[in-house]
Amino acid sequence: MTYTHYLKEYILDLLYIFTFDYSLEVWEKSGALERESKYFSILQEQNINIKILTYGDNSEYDYQENIENVEIIPIYKFISKSNSKIIRYLKSFYIPFYINSHYKFDVIKQNQLLGSWVAIILKFISGKKLLFRSGYDMYLFSLFEKKFFVKVLLYKLLTYFTLKYSDIYIVTSNSDKKFLNDKFKKIKNLEVISNWVETPANIKPVSQRSSKNLLSVGRLEYQKNFELLIKSFSHSDFDITIYGEGSKKKYLKKISEEEKVNVEFKKIISNSKLQQVYQQHTFFILTSFFEGNPKVLLEAMANGCVVIASNISNHSEIINHKVNGFLVNLNEKDIFNLVKEIIENKELSEEVSIKAVNFVRKNYSLLIHVKKEISLLKKLI
Repeated sequence: MTYTHYLKEYILDLLYIFTFDYSLEVWEKSGALERESKYFSILQEQNINIKILTYGDNSEYDYQENIENVEIIPIYKFISKSNSKIIRYLKSFYIPFYINSHYKFDVIKQNQLLGSWVAIILKFISGKKLLFRSGYDMYLFSLFEKKFFVKVLLYKLLTYFTLKYSDIYIVTSNSDKKFLNDKFKKIKNLEVISNWVETPANIKPVSQRSSKNLLSVGRLEYQKNFELLIKSFSHSDFDITIYGEGSKKKYLKKISEEEKVNVEFKKIISNSKLQQVYQQHTFFILTSFFEGNPKVLLEAMANGCVVIASNISNHSEIINHKVNGFLVNLNEKDIFNLVKEIIENKELSEEVSIKAVNFVRKNYSLLIHVKKEISLLKKLI
């Protein structure tokens, strides 16, 4: 696909810094590499040269064919990697000095809060602008998860300093923007650019999909609240398929056995394969206690699933109830009854599916995302 060059008059050298301790290998294992390579490709088409700073070693070059023409800088090729996380944190303060003395760049982009000190220090010693992007708010999540007080305080301080010293600070939802504005006054550099997802050209009608096998995707952790999803279909004729890994896997398997629910737990797969999975299912259900701007929800909508999501602020920004999806209270009977009601109303499910697809195409495509981001880059240069 050919895209219009929104930045024709510039040749921009962008240094993209990974989240602390993240590497291309981590991206590959999580299924994100395939997806993010498309983002890099589109930026390159806009006359943007890309360098990526990863927390990997020489093995990072094995992924070069996945991201052609992107310059990979695996930091543990140049400094030794310690097995101690504390030592790795300490060593990370040396990284900006090394990068500044060995590489040229025009703008720094930091991905996620963890590791933002590397970008901030580099900004000061290089004199370059910093574009920061937070896919989800770590400080807010730490409050939801009731983390230890010291950890919450550290996230709050890191958020404060990143807000203060970023030239532009991107969040992915209006809910996250409101939270930061409430917690930190006089913020002038906040921008909202939501996540992007693939928007397939061909969509399988929901009438040709399985309505008795319910789909969900996500980490098997407290946040995602899979226990409620399983219990909602206790002793029923519905099956559930969940793609994801996490510390709650054994516990959730035990719950499914106790509740007599046939739950198939599947490992993480590539993004392209996941797109095919969505189109095999009528229903996609997300019962999270809290979220950022959930890509899996947007992907499910883009693929025509009838989505049912917990009635929380970040979901209600995306879902217009009974129009492009359904919002539901975190109650077992409400979820079960809603699914039964939708199955009995085929006309409604088909209408919601079509509107979900059109909504995502209009608001969450990669092209829309890149266009917004490049407009911010133009401000910085």
